[in-house]
Amino acid sequence: MVVLDKSEFAEWKTKDNYYYSETKKLLDFYNKKNFEITIINAKELLKKYQNQYLLINLVAASYSGLKKYDESVSYFEKLVNLYPNSHQAKFNLAQVYEKQNQLELAIEYYKKSISLKPDFEDAYLNLGQTQAKLNKIEDSISTLKQGLKINPRYVGFYINLSNLLIRQEKIEEAFTCLKEALKQNPATAEIYMNLGLVYEKQNEFEKAIQNFEMAIKHNPRYSLINQNIAKLHELHGRYNEALKARLKFSGFIRFNINSGIRYLVENYEKNTNYNK
Repeated sequence: MVVLDKSEFAEWKTKDNYYYSETKKLLDFYNKKNFEITIINAKELLKKYQNQYLLINLVAASYSGLKKYDESVSYFEKLVNLYPNSHQAKFNLAQVYEKQNQLELAIEYYKKSISLKPDFEDAYLNLGQTQAKLNKIEDSISTLKQGLKINPRYVGFYINLSNLLIRQEKIEEAFTCLKEALKQNPATAEIYMNLGLVYEKQNEFEKAIQNFEMAIKHNPRYSLINQNIAKLHELHGRYNEALKARLKFSGFIRFNINSGIRYLVENYEKNTNYNK
């Protein structure tokens, strides 16, 4: 969550030396996730520097970091009222509403943030994601495409857009979207994961496996995809390869040894026939 926007940075540095040095400490506390200390010290400074944007923002963001969302909303609402032209304040409030699952309110404030800063790409991304959560798929697609017009190099737009296109079975459009994403950042695991899903739907299983493996290569946390890889190997009778994928998956999630043994026994005959 952004607590010191670039537009406020210059003004912040021109404040008196005491304010500057104390808020610098607060920013350090906040960035190290020492939220309780940030709140206590920011509230103390607010007694002297009333209604200062940065101090209120730090308190609100710290409450959010502690998952005390009601308190966070209270301070962000105060900030929005004091600084009605701040796109960042409205964006931050929208993020907390989203965490509270108040999605309609989140959408409202993401839109208000965009109205103040029409090229605010993060707001377009979050708005599109929130619309998708409410199953407003066409709205979400439209929002993400608007975001791409602002920044065609922002990979997050392509990934979220491809997710929705795959859900809608618009496979060719999703494929085009993902190929463009690869041009922007070929080291993004999510792109390969979604390409794997696209190839799987097109029954191009070898390409699907290759892309799933690339996703894991770029981000080992995607080891869950080994389940998909295992299923595709099984479809082709490659039970040794399927077992290897399942064992790799077990390194990520605690593996049930009995399940592994049962899998070996159940597939022994098929495995033997395959390797003859």
